[in-house]
Amino acid sequence: MALKHESVTSSWNTLVINGAGKDKWVMDTVEGMIKDAHMPGVTTGQQDVSTGLFGSKRKFLVVNHTSLRDYRLYIGARDFGTNLDVSWYLTIQPSALKRAVSKYATGNPQALSMQVDFFSQQDLSAYTSYAHHCVKETVKLLMKELEQDPTGLNTKSKGFLELW
Repeated sequence: MALKHESVTSSWNTLVINGAGKDKWVMDTVEGMIKDAHMPGVTTGQQDVSTGLFGSKRKFLVVNHTSLRDYRLYIGARDFGTNLDVSWYLTIQPSALKRAVSKYATGNPQALSMQVDFFSQQDLSAYTSYAHHCVKETVKLLMKELEQDPTGLNTKSKGFLELW
């Protein structure tokens, strides 16, 4: 999967000190928690993601919602030296046609994708909030295993949704 013309609308990240080597465990744990919630319309899958044809790849847990096809949530955990970088990014990725029409009509290629009804906003908020919860709880479990204090963990996201 290649990320092209994506727009990050919300994000969150933390660095777990001395957490290197736990990336697969974090991804599997988060994916299991999301699947166990049986959220309607929500699917998950771990995929190699790049930023282009010749770009390097990184593994992400990709979370989708069947009725919100323009939105994707990418959850990642990767070694960063001896530490573990854990993050998620909510993106808007409209189809080429929708992006072109939106850019022509409004000047913003994501504008039409951002116009979602009340129920869609509710679904988007619910599944991303729960995914955020799963990532935070998994990081807290890892920090406790590493005998670190998770009380200082930044739990607030940045951007469009500002999840806590």
